[in-house]
Amino acid sequence: MFNGLGGKANVRGKKREDLTGDEFGRDGQDVPPDLGMQSSFMQKFFRQVDLIRHDLDAIKLSISDIEKSHKRSLAHSDAPRSPSEDALRQLMDSTAEQMQGVKGKLLAMRRDADRASKGDSEARV
Repeated sequence: MFNGLGGKANVRGKKREDLTGDEFGRDGQDVPPDLGMQSSFMQKFFRQVDLIRHDLDAIKLSISDIEKSHKRSLAHSDAPRSPSEDALRQLMDSTAEQMQGVKGKLLAMRRDADRASKGDSEARV
């Protein structure tokens, strides 16, 4: 959700920036087991996924706000677009780019695993 100043308001009580710190997963979300045992790559990966979830929540809240005000805006069809709609479009584009990045990383991890298993099976033969 966006506040009147163009900045993001809290979603689930946290700012997006807070999710990059050590408080990962305190909202009852799926938390990977023991972050201390994971590689830094995986910790960063799960933080990126959490940021995407946070952005999606912000998008949902913004869309519901836009839907609520839609009837009022129909009365003034020549009214300019609200700044929150522009900010929402930017957030949606940014989130889509982040999701594509995570998808690319998952595909790369799958290819690496396939190569490793193929190499292991060839070594056994």
